[in-house]
Amino acid sequence: MKKKKWFLLFALSVSLVACKTTGASSVNSVDTLSAYSYQSGSAMVTQDIEASIDFFKRYVGYKLAGRRMLDGTKDGKAYGYTGEGELDYAIMVPQNWSRENPNHPGVSFVQISNSPASLNKENPKRGANEGEVVLSFSVPNIDEIYSKVKLDNVPIVSDLEVSATGKSKTLTLLSPSGTRVYLYGYISKK
Repeated sequence: MKKKKWFLLFALSVSLVACKTTGASSVNSVDTLSAYSYQSGSAMVTQDIEASIDFFKRYVGYKLAGRRMLDGTKDGKAYGYTGEGELDYAIMVPQNWSRENPNHPGVSFVQISNSPASLNKENPKRGANEGEVVLSFSVPNIDEIYSKVKLDNVPIVSDLEVSATGKSKTLTLLSPSGTRVYLYGYISKK
């Protein structure tokens, strides 16, 4: 009975915290679900899946976890695909990801060759539109990545700089699909 009371007290306190942080008015509100969710990954449409895979390997340190063809008629609707035929799909995960340690979100790509190009490709430094996504990654070697980016002429949205807190360096790049990719690396204490 003691364990049951403790669990109920814990569940109630989590729900109350969720209500406070989400602005929910009651414990039974659907808004409390946000306290239990987390991002498990991101899916992006790309015109060139090979370029996207290479970008995330070189500059974010991800590895290819799987690749397959999707039925465009059946599976393509989730990605905004309105045609027929197969779609090339790939999923990438951090180097330290494993089935035993799956707590790192991955990123996936769906190649839709005839999709309109991202406006970011025309002007990487333009202001963001509502609904645009900026992917954020913590990297251990931001200075090394910055050197590679400069050598490879990758579009830079915001140059390497020390963050406002002074605890990390940040850099925003443009992926081949036109998605902004924000990288940050903690500054080691000497």
